[in-house]
Amino acid sequence: SSISGGCSLLAPRIRPHNWHLCFQPSSRRCTMAGRSPMASSPGQASDGAVATESSACQNRLPGGGPVGNAPLVRALRAKQPDFRKVACNWLDRFAQDHDCAMAELLTFILVVADLTQTPVMKEDLQDREPSEVLLDITGSVAAIAQEKGGNFEMHWLVSREKGALRVRENYPAIWRELVAAPLPDALLGGLLQVLKAWTLALAESQFRNIRHAATVAGLSLVEGLGIQCSALRQWCGAAEARIRDAEAQQAGGAVASLRAELEHNSKCFKDLGLAREGLASALLSRRTKDVDHEIRRSCFEALGRWAEVDPEACLEASTSRYLHFGLNDREPKARLAALDALQQLLRGEAADVPAAVKTLAENIRQRVLARCHDVDSSVGAAAIRCAAALAGLNLLNEDDFDPVVDLVWDPDAQRRSEAATFVSRFVFTEDILDYPPGGLPNGGLLPAGTAGTAKRRLMMLLQFLSEYAEGHYELVERLVSALWRKASCLEDWEAMTSLALPSAEAPLSSEYQAALIHLAEATVRLATQDAAEGSGAAHAEAVLDRAARALAPRLPAVLASCQADQMAMR
Repeated sequence: SSISGGCSLLAPRIRPHNWHLCFQPSSRRCTMAGRSPMASSPGQASDGAVATESSACQNRLPGGGPVGNAPLVRALRAKQPDFRKVACNWLDRFAQDHDCAMAELLTFILVVADLTQTPVMKEDLQDREPSEVLLDITGSVAAIAQEKGGNFEMHWLVSREKGALRVRENYPAIWRELVAAPLPDALLGGLLQVLKAWTLALAESQFRNIRHAATVAGLSLVEGLGIQCSALRQWCGAAEARIRDAEAQQAGGAVASLRAELEHNSKCFKDLGLAREGLASALLSRRTKDVDHEIRRSCFEALGRWAEVDPEACLEASTSRYLHFGLNDREPKARLAALDALQQLLRGEAADVPAAVKTLAENIRQRVLARCHDVDSSVGAAAIRCAAALAGLNLLNEDDFDPVVDLVWDPDAQRRSEAATFVSRFVFTEDILDYPPGGLPNGGLLPAGTAGTAKRRLMMLLQFLSEYAEGHYELVERLVSALWRKASCLEDWEAMTSLALPSAEAPLSSEYQAALIHLAEATVRLATQDAAEGSGAAHAEAVLDRAARALAPRLPAVLASCQADQMAMR
């Protein structure tokens, strides 16, 4: 192994009571018992800052990413690594030398924590408990921080520098594959216990960068176990079907073999499920309450990934209850991650809603509705998406619609757009949002379809404005902006002008006439603004051209109709 040579930078094996650490976040310095703290004169502070900056430069490659030639670190920097191959290669090294492979894995955590000066060697792990090694790592990091200074809040999992995004993508994937790649017997034979012990130990570190890196590692192990459990569940279901077929064919030998294999894999499924639940609870019970909001955010983001891999396990109360912490978290990013995870759990069809989903919805519905009005607009928009998911499963009462519907008038565009989508899906009799998700090709207009469809949808908009705008037509532009480039009925000017003419088959009421004029005016204003700013100019010009062609021959009649209505002329 490439990490087996060299000298260990871990602190000497001093008894734990000699390593009482006192970290001062404001000065980014540490003091240890028996040693004097760094001087705090201006000159020395400047030297410490220079040393920290120099050290940071040495920890990074010119092209971005952390330094290091160990196989796991190289995979961390790779553009498209084969994660399964990386994991299998490490598992081979683990089979040959447990201590050496674990030293590489712990160094891997420290590299992501941006502590490349503290590699772990094989000799540091031999016949030692994880808690003992953690004390040595803590002492070594504290000594380096006292000598050179350091920032334990900035590391690869939160950095925005070059190469950090790739680290955030590859690091969890590598850990996930470490338990997704081996056979269940190998995991239960001791590998999982070792990985769990070390990640949980480092997740209790006093330094938040180490704690964060170890927490993400442990959360990714849970995700990998979810993959294993999901695969075993599917295999057992298929095996039961094969046994029934074999029994029908009276193939006694095949039945006995399948039953034995099914019994073995069912036991593995149960044991891995218990291990997954234990590791998840150990991490979430502590780290969802961590003082570092980035760690809390990572926990809730992990819940979203778990929901994709194994939703049944995530719906269990022992796991889903941590979503309540996320919905009430003081940090907007953590609340957003919790809402995104919740939305993953609320996927499905209304005709077949599991009892666990109904129970979860009953517990979180009011909190989700409250978060629709969150002070952070991105959190509010995510909460509206969750409310839409609840409504799609018929788990949201119609009495709960109004707090969401009112947000179509919200000043924030993001929240307003999600509210308009909710209204179109669950308030209108038909969904008027007929644009493709990617928008229109080449800025052209969407085919309007039949005139009857456009008129029907426009009438739904007019009825909505009549009931909810309460005469405040100056707010119509907010609704139109939320539907802009999403609803083609706003671009069917032939249908719009025909509704405005007094000779229409069903003449509009004074209130509807006023609403229609404001709707048309807001559409033209938005198109004019886009054409002037260059944002979607081709589409905007096409809308304006269509409006001119429809209005020009009918303008006198439309104006005459409006002059008779004072509300429309305001």
